[in-house]
Amino acid sequence: MTSRVSGLLSWIALVGTLLIVFIRTNARQAADVTGLGSGGVGSAGFIGPGELVGLAAIGLLFLSIALLAAGKAPRMFWPAAGLIACLMALGGASAWLATDKFAAIIGWCDMALGLCGGLVAMLTANDFRRRQFAFAFLILLFAGFCAKGLYQRMVEIPDTIRFFNAHQDQSLRENGLAPGTLDARLFEARMNSREVTGFFYLSDAFAEALTPLIVLAAAMALALLSFYQEPAPEAQPFQRKRRSSSSPPGQNAIPLRPFLLTSSIILALVGLVVTWLTRSKGGLASSLICLIGLAMMMWKWRAIISRYRWRIYWAGLLTVALLAAAVLAYGLITGSLPTKSLRFRWQYWCGAAPIIIAHPWLGVGLNNFGQYYTQYKLPSAPEDVKNPHSVFIRAAAEMGIPAAVLLVGLFAAAFALVCRQTQDIEDHGLAPLLPVNGGAFIVAAWGARMALVTSTPMLDAILAVIYGTVSFGGYYLGATAFKVTSPSGRRFLMFALAIGCAGMLLYDQVNMALLTGPVAMLLTLMLGLVVAPAASSTGETKRYTPITLAAAVLSTIAAVVIIGWLWIPIMRRNLPFDPRPVAREYTASMKTHNYAKALAAANHALKLDPRSQNWLMRTIGLQIALGENPAANVHRLLSLNRADARFRIALVENPHCGLSRDERLAQLRLALQLNSQLPKNEVQRLSPQEVASIRAFIRQLTKSQ
Repeated sequence: MTSRVSGLLSWIALVGTLLIVFIRTNARQAADVTGLGSGGVGSAGFIGPGELVGLAAIGLLFLSIALLAAGKAPRMFWPAAGLIACLMALGGASAWLATDKFAAIIGWCDMALGLCGGLVAMLTANDFRRRQFAFAFLILLFAGFCAKGLYQRMVEIPDTIRFFNAHQDQSLRENGLAPGTLDARLFEARMNSREVTGFFYLSDAFAEALTPLIVLAAAMALALLSFYQEPAPEAQPFQRKRRSSSSPPGQNAIPLRPFLLTSSIILALVGLVVTWLTRSKGGLASSLICLIGLAMMMWKWRAIISRYRWRIYWAGLLTVALLAAAVLAYGLITGSLPTKSLRFRWQYWCGAAPIIIAHPWLGVGLNNFGQYYTQYKLPSAPEDVKNPHSVFIRAAAEMGIPAAVLLVGLFAAAFALVCRQTQDIEDHGLAPLLPVNGGAFIVAAWGARMALVTSTPMLDAILAVIYGTVSFGGYYLGATAFKVTSPSGRRFLMFALAIGCAGMLLYDQVNMALLTGPVAMLLTLMLGLVVAPAASSTGETKRYTPITLAAAVLSTIAAVVIIGWLWIPIMRRNLPFDPRPVAREYTASMKTHNYAKALAAANHALKLDPRSQNWLMRTIGLQIALGENPAANVHRLLSLNRADARFRIALVENPHCGLSRDERLAQLRLALQLNSQLPKNEVQRLSPQEVASIRAFIRQLTKSQ
């Protein structure tokens, strides 16, 4: 294959993957994307399951193109691809065995999207210009994040809260919540604390995504200080035409180095401000710790780190293992962790432990953790969560212990490849990347994003102009700074990005359980960029090998299968295990008061998702309305939720619940016992009036004997 064709295919794969990352990180995901929430189909302006599956298929196609461009793929690619293939196989097996297969398959496709993006970056970012483009893209993304984060915190979130306070019932119904319920009160509390709005729909996830980008912007400023190389005169930007031939050369030009340095510092500081506005202590702490590590690497400790990088790598792994052991020992000895936030994490992990023990090999399926947590959580744990807030614990619970071990190995290998890099990133005499390329990329990215998820075209168009302008400035800043940095400085930038990824990964041990989603895709892409030099096949002939052709063909076949078997049926809403058509049938039947048909739809939904407490509650209500005995479903529901006091009371207060008097008494007494174990300041705790009412009800039932 000629170098021109190889380069073209590499550009197609890399730019296409970056476009997917842009869409994935700038479009919100529907809260009920897996069909678990209210059973709805998602709101306008949100990415839904069909879009996620489709993007995964397109990601596989780009991986095939990257393999064809590589011709003879580098050695380092195959171990990484093998680890990922095993991880995907285990995730696929767990999805097939999951109770909620639809949610698990969506999670599997989302994970494939992120991991394939990392492989594409590893294969294609081995050329100076493509690496420059990828670096500029990250600064573009960061600048857009900062602009949108400031807008969101100053304008959008306050407007959302004002609208919610003025139209509470409407807002609650749009989120699948009944006004006046405990869930509605919890949602209102989270709304007013600004937890349920923001990038990636969660402010903590946004702070996590900002961590490596803040480090990269700070590293760019440091590189301009210590590794600056003066570009050719014709490459300097902002050159104005001189008014007279007597003016000395360069008199009217804006000095390039101060301009780039000032812009980099401002961008890094704005990123820190936006992280602070997210109110994520972990995100801010991770960024600051990474910046300290970056400063140590830059100055006094640079020579030591370079000389003893392998010892530092193994010492770092040992330190992480010892810290994890210390946290575990502290929790086991004291029964909790020091701060309120960590106490919640300990409760999640304690609930995850029996899930892992019960399903050690294949787990319960991606996105299925929340279906099991209520069965195993501690009675003193007030929250019901959908993930355990730790990436490796989530992997063990949802895909099995072998998958968690593979995930640890994958990340450890990626950081080992960083230590293996000894070559500087040379220029090879290429010209600076033209700004028009970045402008075209931004136009294509925003156009694709709006075509997928536009709900308010006029507002989106205005915001697109604002964010596009800021993002374009970030792109030009990144592309120019990368060009005027020496080869040693470019290697420093890649090491800095690795530090940011490490901070992001460590933060995720107590955060949003990085495994699928936009943050995960961003991390794997950045790791692929970091390890690309170590995986490069510099000087090798671009020729096909049987294994490369086979991998490309298999990736293409897999993408076609995903499109034909999943994407098109999901978009048409006729996938056999898709609960959304059933939810629509249920809603239509309830509106016409056809309870028999609604009950049939609810039973169908339970066959698709046997552990869904929402559908069990609906089924029980319909059975009572139709005069049927709901005892079997009540027992089933009680077994799935062992530690919720209010939930038990709501079930057994109804005399038609199908339970005997003794069973109702036992459940009411258990509810009081569970309530007494909750922290006193939790919303879920029963008030003294409610406790008195339940005790009176217990006495009434006892007298009826």
